[in-house]
Amino acid sequence: MEISDVRRRIRTAIEAARARGVERRARTDQAAKAYDLFLDAIAVPAFHSVASALTGEGHRFNVLTPGRTVRLSPERSSEDFIELALDTER
Repeated sequence: MEISDVRRRIRTAIEAARARGVERRARTDQAAKAYDLFLDAIAVPAFHSVASALTGEGHRFNVLTPGRTVRLSPERSSEDFIELALDTER
């Protein structure tokens, strides 16, 4: 195999990896924007509805929004909770 062929294949592989990285970052940004809208319009209100229903049944729960998550936890214990978050690393 000629050195020029090796260099050409390496350049092609590097360019393809860069293009995949750009596409992945664009998909991640798009997912993050959609998640923020989902969190504000659907998830947080739904968690508040569940907390209200549980409170009506005598179980006190709090809804917290640390960072870009929403968390439902019992009023007496912050160690136990249900949390909804978006993992953009995978």
